[in-house]
Amino acid sequence: SGGGEPLIYPKIASCINKLVANNIDVGVITNGLYLPNYVLNSLTLCKWVRFSLLQPNAKQFSEITGTSLNNHRIICNNIHKLTAHSKNISTLYVSASYMTNTGFDTLGLLYDFLCLAHKLNIDQIFLKRLVNNFMLNEEVSKIYSENIEQISKLAERLKIVTNIKKYISIDNNKYKRREAREPCDILRMNLIGLIDAKGNYY
Repeated sequence: SGGGEPLIYPKIASCINKLVANNIDVGVITNGLYLPNYVLNSLTLCKWVRFSLLQPNAKQFSEITGTSLNNHRIICNNIHKLTAHSKNISTLYVSASYMTNTGFDTLGLLYDFLCLAHKLNIDQIFLKRLVNNFMLNEEVSKIYSENIEQISKLAERLKIVTNIKKYISIDNNKYKRREAREPCDILRMNLIGLIDAKGNYY
């Protein structure tokens, strides 16, 4: 991931195969819009594949991405294609990102996303924030922190792992200098930031 969509690279299957053959764990983050059949066998060799599904329905997906309503359907179909292809392979972990802090967050949308993930046989959902100038909407954070037990219970009943506890623990400082050995919030929040040669990030 990073620098473009990995699955459009024509040699991605052979790259994954070579890495796995040399005992290197592989994970892939994809927007899920392009999943050619020749890549399926190689993806089942990965430790995990994460799709940027982002929202439970096409309307909200289109609103935050600025793309076609049809893209959400394509991503869902491709997730189903992979989970159906790998249903007897216990080593592959399929996950999907859910975008919060969008301006229309509700608990109902998250519940709908969990139910959609269950329908698609997704193993995990990964909550991440849509951040504008590194500022977060605290009201949105309350939706999740005040309902963590209900969210966790529904996820457990659907047999879906979430990062909800880590998600609500992330602070929302505008800028921060990382101390030695302190976890990098840029990586924890799945953001792109500026990291200098000394390890400071902005």
